[in-house]
Amino acid sequence: MSVLAKRISALSKQLWSLHWLMAVCLLCVYSVGIFTAHVWSEAPFISEMITFHKSVAMLVLGLLIVRIGILINLSWQKYSHRQPRFTRHWLQTIVLHTGLYLFMVAVPISGIFYSNTNDRNAVFFGLTLPRLFGVNESISKFSHDSHVWFAYTFLAFIFLHLLEQHKFIQGKLRRFFKSKTVGSK
Repeated sequence: MSVLAKRISALSKQLWSLHWLMAVCLLCVYSVGIFTAHVWSEAPFISEMITFHKSVAMLVLGLLIVRIGILINLSWQKYSHRQPRFTRHWLQTIVLHTGLYLFMVAVPISGIFYSNTNDRNAVFFGLTLPRLFGVNESISKFSHDSHVWFAYTFLAFIFLHLLEQHKFIQGKLRRFFKSKTVGSK
């Protein structure tokens, strides 16, 4: 295996690990966000749940910055020697992933906007983050609505991503079980 291939493989593994770590974090953020908004809105521990929601969302934003750095490095390593094949599937994948990455930025930023305009702090596991936006009750409804709509639109993009991966996963499972049955004979 060439040095370039080893480097690409190492970067791909890092990207894959971050992908799944972020997926688990996003599952936590969405679960807590939906339950605090709709189910547990009057629970005595609501404040702690919202703090957890904000903290994990900030973690996702930090992991996203690292992930984008790795992705840029990987793309540079991969495509500096050869260009990708510009097919319809490639274009669909680029558009979908661009949307996913944009919403991974927009949802936490809109959450900070919502918190700050409502005179609440954005927090990261007990550490109060500096305010990016001033208190403004006249736009608090807009900030809340934008956060909710960005979050649900992002969720729709995640479902599209899952549908896109269905064929990939199905193929992997087919090859895995085929190799198990061939090897067991």
